[in-house]
Order: sequence, then structure tokens, then C-alpha cells
Amino acid sequence: MQVVGRTQRVGLVAPEEAQSLIARQQGKEDPSTSCCKSAAQCCGNCCVGCLVLYAVVLLFLALVAFFTPTPDGCALIFANVPGNPIDLPLVRGTQANIADARWPSDEVDLTGIWWIRWVDSEDERIATYNSQKREILVTFADSWLSEVSSSGDTIFPAILRQPSQWPYHWAYSQTHWSMIGQMWGHANNWDPATPLTYRFDNSTYALIAGDIGPFIFKNEDEWIRENYGGELNYYLTRIVEENGSPHPVWWKQFVEWMGSTQLVFWGADNKCRKQCEVIMSIFVIPSSISCDACHHFCG
Repeated sequence: MQVVGRTQRVGLVAPEEAQSLIARQQGKEDPSTSCCKSAAQCCGNCCVGCLVLYAVVLLFLALVAFFTPTPDGCALIFANVPGNPIDLPLVRGTQANIADARWPSDEVDLTGIWWIRWVDSEDERIATYNSQKREILVTFADSWLSEVSSSGDTIFPAILRQPSQWPYHWAYSQTHWSMIGQMWGHANNWDPATPLTYRFDNSTYALIAGDIGPFIFKNEDEWIRENYGGELNYYLTRIVEENGSPHPVWWKQFVEWMGSTQLVFWGADNKCRKQCEVIMSIFVIPSSISCDACHHFCG
């Protein structure tokens, strides 16, 4: 009679509750509780295993780095935003190192250092992308003319080539978004010997080859870089003058936007070392180890 009574009471509850009730009455562990404990234990074991693996890999790389002669320079250079812009590692563009005497610098002044500046208020997608700090600074230093007009009193149309992937000619940031979303792609797919090609129709309009898009003069310190037919644009904005002094407006805004985020530059053009150091940075391997280790693996 007691068994029947228990069965009748069990029948009044949901099946899963009935299983739990029967398990408790028989002195067994609740299956759902056991499952949760197993999952938590499994997760904990995985976390410990990952930490141990990371420590072993880190120790191995540290030993490799210790027995590898220190290279002349690392492929990735990390730097805080300096108080004085003249201390930025990026090569600053000047009239002496941009194109040659044929370039009309009074009409198209590309000297100094330029910020890839997005305006958050223009689009929610821009605001999201901008918060990731993927690409930061560029310079036109060491750009050269490959073609100019052969008639008239102007060099236009003209082709200007910008060596953007040379060491210290492009700046990213330390964020994982920048490392994964930009630096890894550039390290893999952009040969340092391949420059960006600007086809200038005149002094206020150029088309960047490779389906990148228009480059349009806005004022002496800003150029509009149209994307997706002008739907999502950024403004290439001069923040450092040719002589290294800060721009009176844009430098301060740049410093505030960067906050405590570090800048990252290419310090070498060895493709293997660039890929290796980016991967190690993504997996939070200290640069003091990754630099020497990648030099060992890549030469």
C-alpha cells in the first residue's frame, strides 16, 4: 500500500519531477544535478588544461627566445601615444621625401602624419567599427611619381605610389580587433613591395587602385575617403605638421580618442616574421618573447 501511495503521488507531478522524486526516495543522486556537476567539472578541467598548455608553450618560446640572438628590430613595434608628436615612430612626410620636384606641394600638400578618422555620428556601423581602433595612422613619406602628364602646364593626370606597408609607414593598434581584423590580413595578403596607387585626375581628386575608392580633397588638412559609394566614409586628417608640430585642432582630438590604447607599427618587412608576431600577439605572448622567437623561426 505504501508503494501504491507513492506511485499515485508521483503521478500527480511532471515526468521530470517524478524522476527526481523517485531518485531521492531511492537514495540516488538527481540526474539533472549530476549533469550540472559533470558539466562544471568538465569546464573546470578544460580551463586548467588550457592554462597548463599555455604555460608550456610560453616556457618553450621563452627558451627559444633566450637562445636566439636578439634581432636588429622586431616586426611589431608597440608605442604609447607620445606627449610630443615629433616622437611618433611613424616616418613623417616632408616635401623632401614625397615624390620629387615635379610634385605640386602647394596644390596637394600631403606632408606630416595623417589620421584615419571616422565620425561616429554619421552611422551606427561606423561607430561600431571606429570603437575597434583597427587602422590608425598613415604617412605619404617615400611616395613616388610613376606617371605624369606629358602635355600642358600641369603634371595631372598623374600616378602617385604610396609604400604603405614599409616599416613605420602605417599604424594600427594593440586591440585584438586590429590584430585579427587588419594586421593579420595585411601581413598575409599585402606584399610590402606593393604600394597603394593613387591616380590623380587633378589636384583635388584621385582614385585609389584595387577597387579601394575615391580620394577627395575637403580642405588643406582633410581628404574624404569614400567607401561603398559614399555611404560609409572616413576622413584622412592631418594631425602632425611637416615640421613635427601638433595640428592645433586634430592632434588633441586624436590623443583623446586613443586614450590608453597603444599604437602598433611594422618594424620589419619580413612576411614570415610579421605573421608570426601577429599570431603570438593575438595569443597574448609578450613581445619580448615573440620578437626573438619569430626571428628564430623565420630568420
